Amino acid sequence: MLLRPGPAATRNKIRDKRIEHPWLWIDLNERRYSTRLWSPSRFIMDVLDNRLVQDQEFCAVARLDNKPDVFLMDSVVTMHDRKNAKMAINYEMTNPEQSKMMFDVYSESKNTTEEEGKTRQLPMLDFSIAYKSVNWSLTGFMIANFTGKVEIGQTFTGLIRLPKTQRTGGFRAQAVRYQDNVQGLGCRFLEMSQTLFDMLEYALKRSENP
Repeated sequence: MLLRPGPAATRNKIRDKRIEHPWLWIDLNERRYSTRLWSPSRFIMDVLDNRLVQDQEFCAVARLDNKPDVFLMDSVVTMHDRKNAKMAINYEMTNPEQSKMMFDVYSESKNTTEEEGKTRQLPMLDFSIAYKSVNWSLTGFMIANFTGKVEIGQTFTGLIRLPKTQRTGGFRAQAVRYQDNVQGLGCRFLEMSQTLFDMLEYALKRSENP
């Protein structure tokens, strides 16, 4: 359920305070990509996403098709080939254990056996690209450069991450308005996990006492 902090008299003021810094990575899970062209430090996209340009840093939210866990990758565009509609992405995992898992899966796929006589196929890397928040509060958020297919009134689930941390929390939200000057999408929270509430409350306190 959506958690409600503080006494009723002060609740609305706290919940509606709009924060720009620290900003958030917000994954709407509305556009996903897949590739088998990956290594423990790099992957190739065979389609362009107009949110990404050369040398741009972003957060990818990913999973392997043979593993249940979702993991986070701090990523940067190292090659943007518009002519051939391809991008090369270098990344670092935010979690050391998951980084080792990626290395082990990759290494295993490169090993051959007498029975197989060839290398194993890499599992599919399935991922989405998180948006950066324009502002946010405990009632909702605004993202910029939105190019997805979420319509006003539509409800959806997603994931939020504080930058430079491994902490993530889930939510359910509803799209409520577009903002043309920043190609923005404004959304209000319908539900959030306890983890996400704790994260946002912590970020609010940091914004008040930097």
